[in-house]
Amino acid sequence: MGHQKSIEKPLKALKNSAKGNEQEKLFSKIIHKKAPAVLVSSKLLRDYNCGQIDICTYQHSRLSLYEVKSSCLVLGLKQKERLLQSLSFLTSVFNAEGTVRLLNSSTDISNQP
Repeated sequence: MGHQKSIEKPLKALKNSAKGNEQEKLFSKIIHKKAPAVLVSSKLLRDYNCGQIDICTYQHSRLSLYEVKSSCLVLGLKQKERLLQSLSFLTSVFNAEGTVRLLNSSTDISNQP
C-alpha cells in the first residue's frame, strides 16, 4: 500500500503533462499564425544554464518567449530565473528586445502579437 502514492504521483504528472502538451500545441498554432517561430535547442539552453522554452517568436526585432501552464499562472523562483536567463541569452544573440509571457487556458491571445 505504501507504493500507491509513488505510483499515483507519476500518473498525475503524466496526466498534467498531456494536458500541458495539448495546451501548448493549441497556443503554438494560434501564435505562429501571427509571428514566425524561433526554434531553440533545449541542449543549447541547458548548456548556458537557461530554461527550456515552450514557444518562441521573432517579429519586428522583438522576441517573445511563451511559457504555457496547464492551470495557474505561477512560476517557481528557479523556473522564473531560468526563463529570464533564456530571455537574456536570446535577446543578446538576436540583438533584440524581448518579453516572457505566461499563458494558460484562460488566457485570451486573440489580440496579442
